[in-house]
Amino acid sequence: MKLFMVTIIVIMKSFDNFMNNYHIHKVRRNMQSKVARLRQKDVIKVLFVLPNLPKWKTEPLYQAMLKHPRFEPHLALALTSNYYYPSAAISSYNQLKDYVEGKKYKYTELRDANDYKRLNPDVIFHQEAAGGGINNNLMFYSYPDCLYCYVLYGFDINNLAAFINTPYQNACWKYFVANSLEYENGKALMNNKAANMCVTGVPMQDELRLPNDLFSNPWKEQPKAKKKIIWAPHFTFSEKGYTAISYSTFLSFSETMISFAKTYAEEVQLAFKPHPCLRSALYSLWGREKTDDYYNQWATMSNTQVETGKYTELFKFSDAIIHDCGSFTVEYLYTHKPCMYLDNGNDHDLNKFGQMSLDQYYIGKTAEDIDLFIKNVISSIDPRREEREQFYKQYLLPPGGKSACDNIINSLLGEEI
Repeated sequence: MKLFMVTIIVIMKSFDNFMNNYHIHKVRRNMQSKVARLRQKDVIKVLFVLPNLPKWKTEPLYQAMLKHPRFEPHLALALTSNYYYPSAAISSYNQLKDYVEGKKYKYTELRDANDYKRLNPDVIFHQEAAGGGINNNLMFYSYPDCLYCYVLYGFDINNLAAFINTPYQNACWKYFVANSLEYENGKALMNNKAANMCVTGVPMQDELRLPNDLFSNPWKEQPKAKKKIIWAPHFTFSEKGYTAISYSTFLSFSETMISFAKTYAEEVQLAFKPHPCLRSALYSLWGREKTDDYYNQWATMSNTQVETGKYTELFKFSDAIIHDCGSFTVEYLYTHKPCMYLDNGNDHDLNKFGQMSLDQYYIGKTAEDIDLFIKNVISSIDPRREEREQFYKQYLLPPGGKSACDNIINSLLGEEI
């Protein structure tokens, strides 16, 4: 019986590999002729497939293309499946839809590959390499007639092939990355040796570098000035059986952070910024009532709030962050503010860029560590500030002295970056 099961697993893996290679070939077939046709066009139609609001990081590129005479950008919203609780997927979709409509952007709701054919894009941008839970009928291989591009919704900090070596990442025409460190990681882990990677910078770098006066302050008004600290817990706790990554310290510190919010109520505001998947993961582990009660505590205390959507404004008007996430490890460095990473003791298998980014952080392992960090933020004590500034200048700026969006547009047009 055991031998039979092993044989079945081997056959299934072989079939998956065959199908992956087939999809890659299908999309990359006639790539040169597709590119040649693209370059001859006066106007290039670009479709951005949006998975959810927090992960839509190509909005600055979409806005830049709206102003560019050679581009006609479109948005497509795709309802994704959810690993834990279907209602969370619907809520996430509605949040995205409300935001897009609030910005008065035109959009299409994707149902199946016929929508791709109807829209007839020249280029499609995805931000989740594995599809992000979208219907198989909307996967990249369902419409091979255009050119595909990829921009990760965060920064690549892991040394895991599963995150960087998917069929889509190998199949797409252009895979835009933030810096040479991400490119070197791709060369080491991708089947195509990063042949399609372009070091242009990524759109979120442009947004994170914009001046604060272009944004609205999302923090609750307080009777007096207080330090504004974000707590951003991940959802991958070991109790849910995660093996590839297990970042989360949420279950260790969920009540601790509530306690700190109360203890420092006169000096600190705390924003609870959970990973988009945390709530549905907790529904599965805690149940709906306990989870909703917990979120409600953060929403109703006078010095706390819950933030589940876009977070650039939250970052820009904050004074510090405490988190255990992945891409936030890089993203928050753009604020130049103090930052603490909560370490659960697991091996996160970071790549060089990820480890160098984490080295800019204060590390927290206990409630006492967090308490000291909060006290230092209140007192404006930050001995690592200069080190973070040097890292920012060396690794976090788009290449060539241009914006990432300009570099990506030039790359699409075949111009020099």
